[in-house]
Amino acid sequence: MNHILQLAARNARRNLRRTLLTLSTVMVGAAFTLITLTFLRGVYGGMTADWAEAFGPVRIVTSEYAKKEVLQPLYANMDPIDEVLNQVRAVPEVQDASGVIRQGVIVTPAEAEEIGDVGTLLLGGDEAFFTSHLKPGADLIEGGWFSPEETGDQIVLGRRVAQQLGVSASDEVVLMGADQDGSLAETRARVMGIVSGNSLLDAQSFVPLETARYMANIPDGGLEILVYPVDGSRSGVVATADALRQTLGDGYVIEPWMERSLWKTNLPIMDAIEWVLAAIVVFLMALAIFNTMTMSVLERTGEIGVLRAMGQKKGETILVFLTESLLIGLTGALIGVLVGLPFAYWLATQGVTFGQDVVDEVGDSLPMTATVYGNISLDAVLIALSCGVATALIGALLPALRASSIPPYEAMRSRR
Repeated sequence: MNHILQLAARNARRNLRRTLLTLSTVMVGAAFTLITLTFLRGVYGGMTADWAEAFGPVRIVTSEYAKKEVLQPLYANMDPIDEVLNQVRAVPEVQDASGVIRQGVIVTPAEAEEIGDVGTLLLGGDEAFFTSHLKPGADLIEGGWFSPEETGDQIVLGRRVAQQLGVSASDEVVLMGADQDGSLAETRARVMGIVSGNSLLDAQSFVPLETARYMANIPDGGLEILVYPVDGSRSGVVATADALRQTLGDGYVIEPWMERSLWKTNLPIMDAIEWVLAAIVVFLMALAIFNTMTMSVLERTGEIGVLRAMGQKKGETILVFLTESLLIGLTGALIGVLVGLPFAYWLATQGVTFGQDVVDEVGDSLPMTATVYGNISLDAVLIALSCGVATALIGALLPALRASSIPPYEAMRSRR
């Protein structure tokens, strides 16, 4: 094996210019892979983390609500909800759980003469939910959160909703919606603050749970229970959902965030993008390796014939060329990772700013932020290195097989 390694290293040094060109191609490909994966995983990771925090890593609703969710069937609620919450909180895998109410409402400035057309998703939750799960990811750009000193109903508006209404903190707005019986529900609330943070927050409005219960006419209940597991990884979220299904039994739909309709469709696409990216990089780098190894075979045809005549086996010939390409590919990939790491670190710490206009274009379906940060992971580094190894093996395989199949007498007669 040491003899084969020496031959491979010597062959790589023979045409140093071509070897360096090939190595540079692999290096650029590996660096590009690492930087791109860092950026994409930062984008996807930030979106999924923000969405899961706001909509619950695990969500519990009644079976009836799940069937007609698009219609917001307020009547399919859990009332009272405390008994179910106590069962959920008793599950060892659960760290925290909160009951919430979401419903679509129309918001109008109190001084307006006519009812406006600004719609928003109204989210009502208890103080613990806002403190632990919503406030940490929300940036107050005006005013504050709910105040115990305020006697009337209070509301915190998302930035985009406030802009559409043309209101500021301390102004009053009128909320109009329907209760669980289909009757008109209306209340006046003081704007305590305006928040931003991502496109989801910008498009929503937030009220204390009691206000949401009044609007929906659900005195002691809620529409959803948002569950936050002890282990927030994907496997931990799935395990928590399974434990809750065993505890609650039939009558409830218990969904991990990645099984919700939005992510059930988008996650496979996100994973596919990574694989397609890696495949393109490997293909381009493999072409460079293939060219180098093919030229090497042509230049050393006579030498191959001599070695074969002296007893070198076909397998050893193949191994020499594969080892040579592996040295080039692995060296290029290692250098590429070292070159790409500073850029990946910059993405993780400084981020890329797209601007608020881009956030507004995304709308309220995905929680995009104005500045997106990368996510450096060992997994991305290993994928970049693996691309170099895969490139070396794929690009050198055909030339190596060609070299091993050359008859010794023909190779020696070629005078190469």
